[in-house]
Amino acid sequence: MKTLILNIKQLVQTELSPRKWVAGKDMARLGILENAYLLVEEDKIAGFGKMEDLDREAVYAGGDIVKEIDATGRLVMPSYCDSHTHLVYAGSREIEYIDKIRGLSYEEIAKRVFSIHAKGYVKLLKKSFSMQPMTGFRKSPVSVQVQSK
Repeated sequence: MKTLILNIKQLVQTELSPRKWVAGKDMARLGILENAYLLVEEDKIAGFGKMEDLDREAVYAGGDIVKEIDATGRLVMPSYCDSHTHLVYAGSREIEYIDKIRGLSYEEIAKRVFSIHAKGYVKLLKKSFSMQPMTGFRKSPVSVQVQSK
């Protein structure tokens, strides 16, 4: 089954010409397509673009069932989210992400973070290593969730 989301006011975090590498101040630039569509096939993004470029014949080719969702006036965010962290670091990293967006180098961030948080960081590490190890990890499938009124 395919899902075709139509008339999206803003399709956020997408680019028609993807950048190979994003760092520093470029991280603050958010790719947005106005008046867009998004095609999902078997829980994976199969296509997206501006409404005027949508090839409906190609979407319906093959006789697949296509569920259409009208997203007029709505924002859609089909973004990849790199939510990983490193277990050695037990604190919050949100300030570091802001510093990266502002264009600071890793060396500048490390110096700043270490000088401000050195004592607190050591306490967090000690606390983290005294915890019980986690077990039972499993992979979760990625799914597309669409909410409508």
